[in-house]
Amino acid sequence: MDQFLTLFELYLLALLSDSRFLRYRPSVIAAVVTCRSIEKMRCEGIQIDCYRNALRDSLKWSEAGGMFEECYELVGNVPEINLLVAMLIARVTFAAAFTMPGGYHSDGPDEGMASLTSDLAF
Repeated sequence: MDQFLTLFELYLLALLSDSRFLRYRPSVIAAVVTCRSIEKMRCEGIQIDCYRNALRDSLKWSEAGGMFEECYELVGNVPEINLLVAMLIARVTFAAAFTMPGGYHSDGPDEGMASLTSDLAF
């Protein structure tokens, strides 16, 4: 399950920066990314065509089938480098969110405490 969620997240992050996907509804993109993530996992015994058809058929509006197929092909053409860059950006952003400005004390009685705790502006 963790592998699926990671792949799903990476695909979505890669698609956010690509303006070609603006014309597709979020439900179509979610269905396509789900299919591509399952396909990428290469689990034995999973029939990707069954999932593709079920997800495509679950989209209620009439134009969804054609848009699903277009989007599915387009997502397949997203270079792997976009996925790598998106993953690195997400990791750095996450790390930066938890990094204290000024760092931490490395010794003494305040070891492990933020350096700027005594600063009024902090």
